[in-house]
Amino acid sequence: MKGHRFDSIGKSLLNETIHMESNKLISLDLMIWDEADALKRVMGKKDILEALVALFLNDMPGYAKTLADDLERKDLEAVSKSAHALKGVAGNLSTLALAEITKRIEQACRSNSSIDEVIELHATFVELFHKSCDVLSAWQASHD
Repeated sequence: MKGHRFDSIGKSLLNETIHMESNKLISLDLMIWDEADALKRVMGKKDILEALVALFLNDMPGYAKTLADDLERKDLEAVSKSAHALKGVAGNLSTLALAEITKRIEQACRSNSSIDEVIELHATFVELFHKSCDVLSAWQASHD
């Protein structure tokens, strides 16, 4: 029963692909989390992966809030920096869709896209962030 929560919730989200589209951006289908790739990044050491997932779940909400605060102030330079930091963490943990949307936010800011486009991308980020947290929380619960 220990793995049931992850089996019923996490794997359905894990195998879900996200279809993202934006005006000038090509569509892309990505997994929420690639567990195998994440495990490969830590040389197969599950204890390290468990620690990284715990750090993600603990620290990332604060970083996501900083991104939202930067956007609320319409400070696109700060939004770009926050998105860049989030992109690195997401990529290192193989939360693929989250890494891609933060990359797109960063690129939109750097290319002087309209604030409306960045806000639209941020809305997608929020959705993907919650889905990523759900998947990782379910995985974590199955490994406690």
